[in-house]
Amino acid sequence: MSWLNRATSIISKGLRTSKAKSLADLAARRALTQSQFFTPEWVASGMWSIAEPAMSASRGMVAIMDNSIGSGRLVANAEPGKHIVYGCDTDERSIAALSQDAKDAGLAHEFAISGMEDVEACGFGLGLINPPFSLTLSSPNMMPLNAAHYGEFGPMTNALSHEYSLDHALSSCDVVVALLPRSMKSICYASDRLAAEILLPGATFLVEGANVQTAVYVFAAKKRTEQVLQYELTQGQPWPVITGLSMRTFGQRRPTWKVGGVDELTPTITLPVTGDNTVELHHHNRQLIVKYRCGLTQAKVANALMQAPVENGSRHRYPTNFRYVGSGRLLLDVYLQQDDPEEALQATVSIIQKAGGSPLISPTLSGYFKKLIKRHKRNVQPFRKTVKRSSTPATMVTAKRGMLLQQGNIKSPAIRKGETLQAEVLGGVYLIKKDGFIAEYRRDEMQKLFNICSDDRSETHWQVVFEGKNRAFPELAQHNRATIIQSGVDFLWPPQMDSLSELMMTDGAVAGWQQGTGKARLAVALCLTSSSEHNLIAVESGLIAEMLKEFSKIGLQPALYNVIRDVEDIKHLKKINLISYNRLKARYGTTKQTIAHKLRRRFGVVAADEGGILANPTSQQSRALTRLSPRKLFLLDGTPIGSYPRDLLSLCTAASGSSRAHQPYSLRNQPYISNNLLQSASYAPRGVAQFKDDFVVLDWASHEFADNLREGAKREIPAINDVSLFRRWAGLHVQRRLRNEPEMEPYSGCADPEREVQQIKFDKPHFKHYLKTAVEFSEWYMQHKLDRATEGKGSNLVAVLAKIQAVVSATNSPHVSSSGVAGLYSPLTAKQRYFIGEIERIKTTGDKAILYAYSPDVLTRFKCELDKRGIKSVLFTGKQDINKRNEALDREFRDGEATVLLSSWVGQRGLNLPQANYVLLYNRAWTGDVEEQAIARVTRPEQTKSVHVTYGHLVGSIDEYMGQVVDWKIKAADAGLDFGDDCNATEEFRHMDAVLEEFCRKTLSMSAHEAHRKMAA
Repeated sequence: MSWLNRATSIISKGLRTSKAKSLADLAARRALTQSQFFTPEWVASGMWSIAEPAMSASRGMVAIMDNSIGSGRLVANAEPGKHIVYGCDTDERSIAALSQDAKDAGLAHEFAISGMEDVEACGFGLGLINPPFSLTLSSPNMMPLNAAHYGEFGPMTNALSHEYSLDHALSSCDVVVALLPRSMKSICYASDRLAAEILLPGATFLVEGANVQTAVYVFAAKKRTEQVLQYELTQGQPWPVITGLSMRTFGQRRPTWKVGGVDELTPTITLPVTGDNTVELHHHNRQLIVKYRCGLTQAKVANALMQAPVENGSRHRYPTNFRYVGSGRLLLDVYLQQDDPEEALQATVSIIQKAGGSPLISPTLSGYFKKLIKRHKRNVQPFRKTVKRSSTPATMVTAKRGMLLQQGNIKSPAIRKGETLQAEVLGGVYLIKKDGFIAEYRRDEMQKLFNICSDDRSETHWQVVFEGKNRAFPELAQHNRATIIQSGVDFLWPPQMDSLSELMMTDGAVAGWQQGTGKARLAVALCLTSSSEHNLIAVESGLIAEMLKEFSKIGLQPALYNVIRDVEDIKHLKKINLISYNRLKARYGTTKQTIAHKLRRRFGVVAADEGGILANPTSQQSRALTRLSPRKLFLLDGTPIGSYPRDLLSLCTAASGSSRAHQPYSLRNQPYISNNLLQSASYAPRGVAQFKDDFVVLDWASHEFADNLREGAKREIPAINDVSLFRRWAGLHVQRRLRNEPEMEPYSGCADPEREVQQIKFDKPHFKHYLKTAVEFSEWYMQHKLDRATEGKGSNLVAVLAKIQAVVSATNSPHVSSSGVAGLYSPLTAKQRYFIGEIERIKTTGDKAILYAYSPDVLTRFKCELDKRGIKSVLFTGKQDINKRNEALDREFRDGEATVLLSSWVGQRGLNLPQANYVLLYNRAWTGDVEEQAIARVTRPEQTKSVHVTYGHLVGSIDEYMGQVVDWKIKAADAGLDFGDDCNATEEFRHMDAVLEEFCRKTLSMSAHEAHRKMAA
């Protein structure tokens, strides 16, 4: 006899909603019905009959789960004392009726108004399910099941309803009887628990207003040993008997049922009521820890502090562990952001007192909090910063269309189309004033809205924008200078000593000193001035010898340093220890542990040369470096923004920490620290999401990219959203020194290089070869975009860059196939002949040059051709033994008569090569840091000649498009770090897709006649 009463009168949403009259109505109808179609009674009773023998054989109370219970028809035959029923549904009508019916019948139950995506279940004997079909579920509380994938709340937070429902039931129940669409057949058969498939008539759900082909799939608790049983039923036929089903009882395994991450069946407070109302306040790292001695006091105080659950907006993703309005009160960094941190902490103490607690602040918390306040005052003071600024303080702009001065603010004054206004120029940022209102625009925004009438920036001057920490804390600066002298650091220039003093005031930072300003000596000085006995300098592979030369130049005694080449060297740590990243990540012995594991927490200071590697925090090198966990980490890199401005986030979180009062952003799911978290944590953003909103410029991005700003598809523009805010933030964490700023120029001065882009015409046969490859890529790319669009995704940039490499090769190394076999296009290209001629010219002047090319095969060809002409050259590629190539570099190029160093990108970091004053970039890179680092090999303090840089572009080739991307990335980094312009007055930033689309359009539009005309021009 059924226990249902009120629930039987409920009509499904599918039956109550009118049928779709057109394809356009389908989505709207699905949203209204939520795919709620109740199970016909003859099917419900049949599904119950399949499980009934196994329940009876269990000889105990069986826990039954339905993760979309609807009107309860699947569990209508449950009996008090034999069954306990758990169910969830988003329909409040159903849950209210079922709860009352179960209560009246005396049936043990647990019903929740919730979708299955917010329910964590485990330990059930039987699952009876008829889920909604084809709905998209999204929740941060999803179980990590096979059906779940990346969503807006991160990994495993998005799924199709019927697929997730099945996985949900299989993971939590011994036996599952599921009514599913027949399209699920392949998925069901993939499970080794499938026992039977029962096909239902096509008209089964017509009575509910739906026409869908369905089947019942029966899953056993154990793996099947026989073939899957197959049946086809019509209404009125008896249901088959499925043997071999068994399930555990409620007594054998107690089920877990958590709704929204909370287990309502488990008590939150387990302390006994003792009457001791003492509430102790401690800390764990930067977290406030509250300890109680009485359960009643805990209930009162915890409710007063946490207040209430946070508001759950349907699309908002909270940081980890942010479940209550008062969650921010447990973060010490939130207190540090208040005007008076100690008063703010005292306010929390008062809340505890008013709630009936007797607060007791531990001495460790009191002392630690005072130290944090002192550190915070130093941390929020930016490093000293000198930038080159335009002498043109203002320019005139003309509106391209009518608009409001402040976009979105209806109170701001209107601007007419053609109206001319004055704009104050602040290096990439423009301020426009009108009628008492001020609007700030990025340079790319200005170009879309206004014509910039006059914008002459040829005259510039140096300006100190931040006075720095030494000026703010003179006593501490004086103490640091005394420490520097006592440590034997007598090899730094005066401005370097000032910068070292600032770094000593921090707990870690990014030393973004431009190449040629002494980063190697800075690394040594950071270690010598450390109060720790052991410190470490990490360098890229192949640069150990370069660093040892620097040790020798400054007269560092061998007793002070140790080179770690294997595990045995760890036994002899000294004041300064030197290791390569490759050695750091290498395993030792037969274990999976790396040398970084052995060195964990062994160093006070770690100075990481070329620390920009941390822009990819998941690489093996980055993981090895962060695994060291030193007291202070300093990242030394002349180009800390290697590609996009967001690269700086990974560096700053590694050096300065995540979710801190002075560095509020984070990676992944930590909170964004703001002072209003003390009042409410409702809708608190994650640090990475706030960074994206503040600084990253996107056309669109996948959930995966929005989650970590590293992986996943996106269309990103290499610009900074809020340039002013980015500069203030970067100024706290990046100490920037420029080679030619007034304080550094007397010591490191080397005039900025003279740069020239050499436009070179294709040879006709080479152009024909290139065009064939370029057209193949263009056709593939356009089709790739269409295919991805049909999947609702953007282009896969990794795949695109891999494919476009064929075009780059056809441009620059057509004589080498992708497999390394020569013979595609053998003659010397016009570009190769040009650079050979340029090297011949340089030889006649007695100067030296470095030629950079991506392909070692191209460099080998250059060497052969130069040998024929009697011009001495030195190869420097990743194919050579490190020690042998370094020896050749010293013997033949630095100290010898070789005219040119032929280097792949392996030689673009860490080397000091002032012997050369010409840099020849045979082909372009995709990122600005690669090219700028390469050029910086010659712009050293020892350089006595003018430096010349030549970029070789084949007209109309991929060279020109790569050059555009690199220029934009360099300018975006310059805007954020050095207060430069975003881009020049005639161009706008564009994302990579837009650049490639333009390349493909122009390539595909080249007819044979146009190609011939281009060659003849």
